[in-house]
Amino acid sequence: SVSSTKRLALHQACFKLRAASSHYGCHTTEDPFVEVCRFILLLIEIYPDAAGMRESRHGCLPLHLASFASCIRPSSPPLANDNNQIPTLFQDRVAAAQPPP
Repeated sequence: SVSSTKRLALHQACFKLRAASSHYGCHTTEDPFVEVCRFILLLIEIYPDAAGMRESRHGCLPLHLASFASCIRPSSPPLANDNNQIPTLFQDRVAAAQPPP
């Protein structure tokens, strides 16, 4: 079935971060999450106004979709002595997506 939800390319890319996150740690040359983040930055550079536009299903901004999709769900709980494991993984991946200075 075809969805009647209206989303821009930026909404779709932000929404796809969840799928890209699930491939973290796969044996690839580049982290899929980082690749999607770079694509999102490119889309914002091309059409910055899209960042302020809401999609039609729930009225979400791209930021809402990216935030939801970026929530990391570990496959196993963090070790008792490693409470900072999840935020560090996320910060490392976001830092890797930043364009070079």
